[in-house]
Amino acid sequence: IVTEYLSHGSLRHLLQRDGARVTSTALLLMAKDAAAGMKYLSQNRILHRDLAARNLLVKAEDTRFVVKVADFGLSRVADGTSGSGTT
Repeated sequence: IVTEYLSHGSLRHLLQRDGARVTSTALLLMAKDAAAGMKYLSQNRILHRDLAARNLLVKAEDTRFVVKVADFGLSRVADGTSGSGTT
């Protein structure tokens, strides 16, 4: 998988390094980005299975941070059956 370069690295790293300076509004917008990414995956029947701050990549865009879901090593395509959803 080839992805764009996200200059701030993982959300985990950003929060460890600059967490005291990240506003609650910025955190809310980053959570919204992560939720939108997970919704997109769900609509395309992809189970990420490892959503964590270490797997959310961050870049600065205009006046805010933008978060994108990354690391699909544990992801699976949903098989449509009930239960764990693993294939």
